[in-house]
Amino acid sequence: MFTIGQFSRICRVPPKTLRYYDEIGLLKQAQINTSNQYRYYFVKQIFLVREIALYKEMGLSLEAIKNLISEYETEKGEQFLKLLASQKERIEGEILIIGLMKKPNKHLLIIFIQRLNFFRFFKFC
Repeated sequence: MFTIGQFSRICRVPPKTLRYYDEIGLLKQAQINTSNQYRYYFVKQIFLVREIALYKEMGLSLEAIKNLISEYETEKGEQFLKLLASQKERIEGEILIIGLMKKPNKHLLIIFIQRLNFFRFFKFC
């Protein structure tokens, strides 16, 4: 078992974050020492912290991660797969939008040039 300080260094997560995860019910400590109130964590919880970090990188809220983890344990992963599919769709949409923004749109360029020429014409009249 690891103290909260040791666990935070291993997981590269501040102790304050671990306390917050405990407060919202996302990651409970494995044990609390009743005499000094120290929090202790098991080795297997390192993987859960890394999983939480991955979901955060995917853009999920802590509430969604909490629901996902609890549903994953009860639903055998069906909700997890649905969530991943929806995140994939969202990311693919963002990639499409970024691709369109990077690619010069010929139609918009033609309209811009026509308007520019229109204003130049009236400027010289």
